Amino acid sequence: MRQKAEGWLRAVGVFDQVLIAGILTWLWNSAPAEGHVGLFLVLLLTPFWGHLHRYFGLYDSHRLGGWRTVVSATLKASTIGFLIGTVLLGLVGLWDLVSTFAQFVALWITLALLWRGVAYNVLYMLRRRGADQRYVLVIGSWDKAVELARQFRERPEWGLQVGFVGLGPPEQRKFLHFPPGAAVVAAPVPRERDSLGSDLEKILQSRVVDEILLAVHSRDLAAEQEAVRLSRTYGVLCRVCLGANPDDLAPKDVGVIPGHFALTVNDSGGSADKLEV
Repeated sequence: MRQKAEGWLRAVGVFDQVLIAGILTWLWNSAPAEGHVGLFLVLLLTPFWGHLHRYFGLYDSHRLGGWRTVVSATLKASTIGFLIGTVLLGLVGLWDLVSTFAQFVALWITLALLWRGVAYNVLYMLRRRGADQRYVLVIGSWDKAVELARQFRERPEWGLQVGFVGLGPPEQRKFLHFPPGAAVVAAPVPRERDSLGSDLEKILQSRVVDEILLAVHSRDLAAEQEAVRLSRTYGVLCRVCLGANPDDLAPKDVGVIPGHFALTVNDSGGSADKLEV
């Protein structure tokens, strides 16, 4: 699953670069001859344009944040990019090309959001039909795992399923397989036959785990360093589910699981753009 996500991300990045180059080529051909130098300078901004949007989170995971986070990241990055590009054109005395650069920014925003809107709608429909699922390992209590599984079931467009549960403190933790139907049982209980042992690393090596969700009290987070380390080692997205009022932490990146703050503490190791959609 992670390999498919990484392949999708590479395809998204390549498509965006082609889109940027296509817009610039069209503007280049329609610009007056004296504007070619300026458009060449704008063309040099293409790699910077991609890095800028990555910095503002366009290539982060938006499964929970949804369409609004995509729009926000695109508008923020494009606005900053337009200001920087305008200053550069002014420094080389090409103020006449600012309007052309503005056309590029407007076309980029329109086309980037348009194709992503289509892609998100297709993905949401696929996820509602059971495709493009990501399996979550919940570390915390059994009741919390059941609660999250029910929330994921109510929001199938997220494409998330609780697949495994880690119970107990780190030194005494036992991992269990989470039965697919447990979310619809009135009072599901853990079963001994679902036990997977106590070695998190072996589970990450032998099972399909796409995300680790630390659903523990904030005072216990310090004890979860090994889980965070292993998530980074094996390229697994790791989040912290803090409950309703995490007064002692100020998360930078908060998800929207109803009734909880979901803080991303490790973006899956390596590239910052592992999971865009």
